[in-house]
Amino acid sequence: MVGDHQRGFGFLRGVAIDQHRLARNRQFDLVEVITTHPELLGIGIDENTGIVVRRDSFEVVGETYVAIYDHGRQLPNDGKFTLLRAGNRFDLVTRRPSRPGYTEQEFERIRERNWPDR
Repeated sequence: MVGDHQRGFGFLRGVAIDQHRLARNRQFDLVEVITTHPELLGIGIDENTGIVVRRDSFEVVGETYVAIYDHGRQLPNDGKFTLLRAGNRFDLVTRRPSRPGYTEQEFERIRERNWPDR
């Protein structure tokens, strides 16, 4: 979706993934992709971090963060991505994060609202 990178391995459908997000100062690269393709879910994965996918959800593992870019959800002040840390889970069907043993209060700042137009 960026340059000549249009397709991946097809393990996850309807998802655009970017890696080395912080190490390469690319935290905003997926914003353009998701703005252009709002039906996709953007997943930005930092160094030494990953996701373990099981059926329709994944769990974050590793040292830093995974960023979720969802055109239909944003944080206050027009924030375009949500950070998940090790142990956080994400439902790929409902597009909602969770943390086992916690209430949804941890993610209450996320609003179901489309990103503003450019």
